[in-house]
Amino acid sequence: MRIKDILKLGGQKQSKDVMTSRVMINTGSESFTEFANKLWDLIVNTDYIRPDVHAVLVKGLTHREASETYDVKESYLKNLVGIEGNRLEEDLGMDVYPYLSGEEELPSKTRIDALNTIAEGLISASEPLHEDLFSRLTFDIQSKRSVRDSHLSDSDFIGVVQNLEFLSKAKMESRLEEAGQYTLGYIVYLLRTDDKYLTEKDKTRKEIIKEVWWL
Repeated sequence: MRIKDILKLGGQKQSKDVMTSRVMINTGSESFTEFANKLWDLIVNTDYIRPDVHAVLVKGLTHREASETYDVKESYLKNLVGIEGNRLEEDLGMDVYPYLSGEEELPSKTRIDALNTIAEGLISASEPLHEDLFSRLTFDIQSKRSVRDSHLSDSDFIGVVQNLEFLSKAKMESRLEEAGQYTLGYIVYLLRTDDKYLTEKDKTRKEIIKEVWWL
């Protein structure tokens, strides 16, 4: 069983909600959709899958990037991706993808209940993953190629990090608090309001915002 195929049910963004909707449409079964949700959580939100394989399948790293990050041979990592899929299939007792995708008619209710129980057991036996640091950023930079080594000096590195502090949600939220709710509210008003309802002063300030923020 290819874990990648299961994750593709979530669309390009690997959305659990998208996957849930697709499985419900494909099967019309609430209990099997419940199993699909548990399976998704097992794969995406726990340490059931090896970290290096999880990085490839869930985080979107290339095999090369993951091999560099986790210090494992790229050829071996490619094999591990398949091995993890086989392990999941063995733990579940069957290849569930044809049922998730609607390619085959659902197994019996007894079998679906058993799958739910197995998924719950696998989740209980696994550790939940800590919050991904990428989720704390204002922009998705995971699509950028990762580089293991850098020739930046410490001072240059610190300078780059400081220049990119806008990527931090916590940093930006702090800046918003410092601006004050009335000032922020005025900016929201300028951005939200059609120019024909703004004074000339407001229009000028709106243009300043657009220019400084590259809007």
